[in-house]
Amino acid sequence: MEQEKQNNPKLDLKNVPLLSSFKIELSGSEPIKTGEGQYGEWHLWAGYVEHQKVLRGKGKEGVPIDDYSGKVIFFPSQKLHEKLITAANDKTGVQVEITKHVEQGFSGQPIIKYLVKKLSEGKEFSAELLPTERKFIEDTEKLKESGYTLTEDDIVKASKEEIYGGQISPVRAKELFSAINNRD
Repeated sequence: MEQEKQNNPKLDLKNVPLLSSFKIELSGSEPIKTGEGQYGEWHLWAGYVEHQKVLRGKGKEGVPIDDYSGKVIFFPSQKLHEKLITAANDKTGVQVEITKHVEQGFSGQPIIKYLVKKLSEGKEFSAELLPTERKFIEDTEKLKESGYTLTEDDIVKASKEEIYGGQISPVRAKELFSAINNRD
């Protein structure tokens, strides 16, 4: 699990300079995982960036990488999360430009805000499958093509892997197993 986290560098929005923009291609139309923490609800998104500063590793032990291009994870603010949902509009591969700027709040304190500009429409995906489920099916079919024999228990166990963000329930995994086997 620790190795998997280190393979997903984090784009820390705090490290993005004020009044600057960056482009990111969203890997889905919604976060890959959500949860509740000490400061409220959080949303974990994934996407692809080019030439960005990221952190590989966790917390203070994270090692900064300058000029990184590839897949990243990031935790947007609640308002930025809502803007990303709107921009994605149930499509995958949507490219957006996020600009970090500052406004003056009611009390005179600066407030950091993010502007989102949609750069591409992305691609439609099946309304019946979530992006995570589609990836799960693709991964399962690749294993089957490689000669592996998978049981329903194997599928349920695999669905709990962190790569699928805990978004596939055991019941849904069994449904997907049935759908995969009916394709053969």
